Amino acid sequence: MSEEAKPAGPAQDASHRLQSIDIARGLVMAIMALDHVRDYFSTSRADLMDPEKTTIGIFLTRWLSHYCAPAFFLLAGIGVYLSLSRGKPRATQAKHLFLRGLVLLILDLTVIRVAWDFNFHYSSGPWFIVLSTLGLSMMILAGLQFLPYWAVLIFSIALIAGHNAFDFVDWLELGAWEPLWYFLHVRSTSEVAGFSFYISYPLVPWVAVMSLGYCLGPIFLMEGPRRRQSLFFLGAAMTLGFAMLRGTNAYGDPRPWTADHDGVFNFLALLRTKKYPPSLHYLLMCLGPLLMLMPALESPKGRLTNVLSKLGRAPLFFYILHIYVAHALAVLAGAYRGYSLREFLVPYTSLPEDYGFRLPVVYAVWLLVLAVCYPACVWFADLKRRSKSKWLAYL
Repeated sequence: MSEEAKPAGPAQDASHRLQSIDIARGLVMAIMALDHVRDYFSTSRADLMDPEKTTIGIFLTRWLSHYCAPAFFLLAGIGVYLSLSRGKPRATQAKHLFLRGLVLLILDLTVIRVAWDFNFHYSSGPWFIVLSTLGLSMMILAGLQFLPYWAVLIFSIALIAGHNAFDFVDWLELGAWEPLWYFLHVRSTSEVAGFSFYISYPLVPWVAVMSLGYCLGPIFLMEGPRRRQSLFFLGAAMTLGFAMLRGTNAYGDPRPWTADHDGVFNFLALLRTKKYPPSLHYLLMCLGPLLMLMPALESPKGRLTNVLSKLGRAPLFFYILHIYVAHALAVLAGAYRGYSLREFLVPYTSLPEDYGFRLPVVYAVWLLVLAVCYPACVWFADLKRRSKSKWLAYL
């Protein structure tokens, strides 16, 4: 038989399985970079997901980025389970997860904050953005992994499916518990004892998305055909669940869908689910197609999937680097357009109102950012693979 016709052995099957995770991670990282480049270069300042205030191109560019955070959390949880399946002791895994989560939290409050601001003012207090919540979720999963599998599964499903039942809570009436509720379930700026902080990614239900990934780990240990079939049908069931819940305006999203727009914008309104915090509709919409895609990524062909696979092996390095590169390019673009340097040493939300470019320029800059970051990521992934340094394992 030819090489292509030979059945895959266990080692080859495991390689395909892990490569699919790297490719999926690299793909969502590239999409994430597009969203952040849009932040720094687009002319759009209105609600990008409001069909009445946006264009189809801007809407879809922003909507596509919705798949990034759910993928990061889910794939991280899958990785934890696979690491344990290779014989890593739970105590050792717990220590690693806790310390890595702490590293992510510190990086988000320092290195990442400087990347967004390009200054050290911190006038609005600390920002708890995606890396903070990812890190905290890892720290929690460090403890959850000691529970029985069924307990972690119930925890994950209950939190993902049930958290929207608390959307009615009036956090302004919680008194001293108000900051904690912000931290858990509300995207907002809060204050404790005169100290202000911003929560962009509330912990609930993101922590459950990571623990759900942990619970999906056994699927990735199945034999090839069974694994691919299980992933596809599970993803299809989640996607169908989204269509049914969203189409009927049933429970699961505080922003009901209404068909009161013109033409294609009715469909866009259907896709406008709530991300902060992520509703049940949002997570079903994002996780379903992701799981359906995973089987196809196990047999990659071509240069693009090879690039994405290599990019996916240095996720944290890429995350930090691409924000600095995008912001630096925005500074250069601002200088070219006649703005002062001071006007661009700020977060993208504070850029001049009349600054920005049309969508083709945004996509061109995005490709430039990827071209700059890719070789650096390949170098770092190779360095991490060859190095015996323990601290590199946390990056």
